[in-house]
Amino acid sequence: PFARKWLARVEDRPPTDAEGWCAQEHLEVCQAFDAYLDAVLDDGAGAEPLGAVVARLAAERSLVISETWLVQSLDRRIVRNALAALEQRMAAGVRLRLLCHCRPHVRCHTESLKAHLELCIPGAMARAGEIGAQAAQAAAEPPADVLALRGALASPLDRWPTFEGTGPKCSECGQQARAMDPASLRIFCAFCWLQYADTLHWKATEGKRRRVQRAELAEGKVGTAGSP
Repeated sequence: PFARKWLARVEDRPPTDAEGWCAQEHLEVCQAFDAYLDAVLDDGAGAEPLGAVVARLAAERSLVISETWLVQSLDRRIVRNALAALEQRMAAGVRLRLLCHCRPHVRCHTESLKAHLELCIPGAMARAGEIGAQAAQAAAEPPADVLALRGALASPLDRWPTFEGTGPKCSECGQQARAMDPASLRIFCAFCWLQYADTLHWKATEGKRRRVQRAELAEGKVGTAGSP
């Protein structure tokens, strides 16, 4: 949910390398994500709404909230359901690859997600003694759609990304698909995933533009249509 460090002055930014990469800023964003994930998983009664958590963490750590996170209107239930769906797929033997946009070979927030998922699949929980073997076996029974996905991924006729083969199909165009949106569990081919991501980014940018415009109208800085 965090985009970058908020700086009152550009000269306050930590040192960058020759390519403009700021390792300290990236570390602080990842640390904030860890705190965010802890809040998502908090079962305590009266837990803060997720939006309030993100706003508080951003204020405490001087971070800018990501526009693409805001436009999705996520709450704790949506994120936890997405994590549970991924856990279910892992327990059924589906291999997941977590994607992000971090620079290669640096710490990434998906490492925290990976650690959580590996600890929460039923087999790992049973080995840790948190639940009994029978409960673990029952929890590990995947539904039909997950079994179908696992079988499709193992198909020798898999051809990605084309219309050939028997692998999982893109929810938009029907080509072989690999990218999954964990919130909706929709699967996309590479091309439709890029379009989906671009559309999300456009919505975020447009939403920010409109908020700025409304603020300027309220302050009388810009005129409405037909005004002098």
